[in-house]
Amino acid sequence: MFSRSNAVRTGKVTQSDIEIVKRLLIKAITTTNPEVFASYFVHVMIAPELGRRIADKLKDKSNELDVRRDEIEFLLWLHEIGRLVDPQAYLKDELIDIKLLTEFGIAKPIIEMLLPIDKFIKAATNRKSTDSLFESLTPSQRIVNLADNFGKRDEKGKLFDLKSLSKYLKTEKSRYGGNPNWKPEYDLLQESIVKNTIKWLSEIGINFDQILKSLTDYGPKFVIVSRHGELENPKNIVYNRDSVMKPEDIIHLSGYGRGQMKVLGKLIKKRKFRVSHVSHSPSTRAVESKDEMMKGLGMRDIPAISIDNLDDVYAPGGYLEGINMDVFKAMGGSSNTYTHRWDKYKHEKLDHLVARIDKTFREMVKNLGIGETGILISHGDPIAAWIQHHIAGKIPEPEELQNGLYPNKGEAIVAIIDPQRKFFTHYILTDPSLKAGRRY
Repeated sequence: MFSRSNAVRTGKVTQSDIEIVKRLLIKAITTTNPEVFASYFVHVMIAPELGRRIADKLKDKSNELDVRRDEIEFLLWLHEIGRLVDPQAYLKDELIDIKLLTEFGIAKPIIEMLLPIDKFIKAATNRKSTDSLFESLTPSQRIVNLADNFGKRDEKGKLFDLKSLSKYLKTEKSRYGGNPNWKPEYDLLQESIVKNTIKWLSEIGINFDQILKSLTDYGPKFVIVSRHGELENPKNIVYNRDSVMKPEDIIHLSGYGRGQMKVLGKLIKKRKFRVSHVSHSPSTRAVESKDEMMKGLGMRDIPAISIDNLDDVYAPGGYLEGINMDVFKAMGGSSNTYTHRWDKYKHEKLDHLVARIDKTFREMVKNLGIGETGILISHGDPIAAWIQHHIAGKIPEPEELQNGLYPNKGEAIVAIIDPQRKFFTHYILTDPSLKAGRRY
């Protein structure tokens, strides 16, 4: 991806190089399904913008300073990529960052804009070296480090300031105390560096607090799209919407399925997604999935809304003809649902399916605050058609629906919305604690 970029060939970054970085990050997140906190993605998007805005102010104040704005933004998009490799690392992720950037072929002068780890470790063990370390940093290194530390939001969604940063650094012991790479001196040194950087900016005439405030409404949003859990289907029927089935045939979650959804809720909470909205399909299996997920989230105060647009594909033919699930699978499963064989039942088409799910998705995004998360609980075909449409930019062919990204029961996909309110990327929530589900 970088072979023809200016960042490799000339060491000078252009906006096209920054777009390459974004494409790399999009692919890396989707490929690794990272076990990171939601705050990781908040940080990854805010830090580059903060660094760019600081650099712009510096450029306006002085042309004598060697401030490389595009290189700063470029590097800040990449500077936490090591977390995708090792989410729980301390200092090690910085070394992974450097190793990856070197393997990408990024020019050395760009990589060197990161805070020098060797000098940082040495200065932390010798307090007399603290000021000399700061003085040795270039303007670009100071900006990258400052944006790295302040390009975050706390658990309530408030942007970091000096007070919240200090509080955050004090929690490092509880998070990394057992890590041999962590030392309390590192946190004290980092706080000293950022204070000196803010002071340096002030002496130039730049109000750092004002730049931070300009980012109040800047950042990503998240929508977690989950399929309902495993089911009790003693008759092995081809089920569909509640509205097309007899009351005695309506499908409920199994005990395993209830456990699936509760554990999924616990994981969403563990990954620190700030859930503010929950919507679900009106079908019983989705309602029960919502109830169990809410138990796992431990959030009874958030109203959950039933939305018809999240219901299963309208495809009553299999149920009305009394087809066995094993026979249905042999017929091609979901792919067969959209063939002309079912025309007399007016089965819903994939384009309509995608349109109604996307409408609900966009309405939820609109209602979310910065950094907040909404949850949508739906069904296999609707989720698969919708996410495949976002991935490929087109409606999937019916025969290809099962071959693309298709969630198993109890599985959830995280959609990340960028600060411009566009679909950025997605990944599947994975964790050893989750209970595996089946396609059918």
